[in-house]
Amino acid sequence: MRGKKIELDVADVFFDDFLDMYHSPPPEIEINPNEDIAVVQYTGGTTGKSKGVMLTHQNLINQIEQTYEFSFKRFDSKEGLNKVVISFLPLFHIFGLANVTLTEFLIGYKQIILPRFETETVLNIIKDDPPMFFFGVPTMFNAMLNHPDIENFGIDKIQVFFCGSSPMPLKTYNSFKKLINKTAFISDGYGLSEMTSGTLSNPYTRMKVGSVGVPYPQTEAKIVIETDDGVEEAPIGTKGEIIARGPQLMKGYWNNQEETKIAIRDGWLHTGDIGYMDEDGYFYIVDRKKDMIIVSGFNVYPREVEEVIYQIPQVKEVIVIGIPDEYRGETVKAYIALKENKEITEEEVIAFCRKNLSAYKVPKLIEFRNELPKSSVGKLLKLEIRNQELRNL
Repeated sequence: MRGKKIELDVADVFFDDFLDMYHSPPPEIEINPNEDIAVVQYTGGTTGKSKGVMLTHQNLINQIEQTYEFSFKRFDSKEGLNKVVISFLPLFHIFGLANVTLTEFLIGYKQIILPRFETETVLNIIKDDPPMFFFGVPTMFNAMLNHPDIENFGIDKIQVFFCGSSPMPLKTYNSFKKLINKTAFISDGYGLSEMTSGTLSNPYTRMKVGSVGVPYPQTEAKIVIETDDGVEEAPIGTKGEIIARGPQLMKGYWNNQEETKIAIRDGWLHTGDIGYMDEDGYFYIVDRKKDMIIVSGFNVYPREVEEVIYQIPQVKEVIVIGIPDEYRGETVKAYIALKENKEITEEEVIAFCRKNLSAYKVPKLIEFRNELPKSSVGKLLKLEIRNQELRNL
């Protein structure tokens, strides 16, 4: 039934009338799913200029099936589960598009779609219609933890919490674990637009805290280091660059063959992320290759410093970067947003870091801010902070 019509401008037409104007069938178009592009997915631009990732129809199909096999299949035979997912991750972000929305289309779960993440709104939906799965990013988990009545919204009824986009700080994980049902899972994972999102993830029954898990079905990943003889696979426990390949690997970057050749070599995606693999095949993210700070010749990984600062009870969010220093090469600087009505001094932060870090890793500079910059998906924007700092030099 059509709604009540309103007055239109001369050039305007109601959508239903527009459809009635044309009766010819849509043209038949042949699609090669392995070659034809379904989506040009732009990267977040958090580490540099955004690039258009060419994903084929088959890339998306493969990723949906991989996500189902890894995350959802084990729940198919279980009765009495409320098969609901709250979808608030942006659909223009590959995590929200592939792993949440398109996967739910395949398996027929109910989706409650929201335009954005708002803590109070999401918690009230959880209370009224507790979802089976919760997909979020670290800042969202932190926002819920900081809600004064978090224990009164039925968080413990959710079966699986999945964290993506960036690794969940250990303190956030431990705090959230205390809130949820003992039989529920918190799974940290790792993905990229170039891999149609899902690449590594923690198996629910074999999760390792601090790890981003093992490769997705039909996916291979390894750690490599550059040597005089070229790129070689790194020994167990050795830090190096994560590379991956699988049926979800992109076709390339839109109109950018040069960057495509740098990223994809011999069929492997060179991610630019630094990590290591343990003896059980679980991967751990250390940091972005471009984010590494070099202080007097020593490597400092910002995430390690951030993990320590997150242990300070007053801290809500933190970004650590390196800024130019004539003497050391670079100096470690931390940008901190505090929890509401909480206080701490620069000296106290530095003193805490000295107790928990090697001397060269301790931030020499601290800057407090009301808010830290975030992307549309809630990911902290280290590049924006760095650019702001460089403009002020």
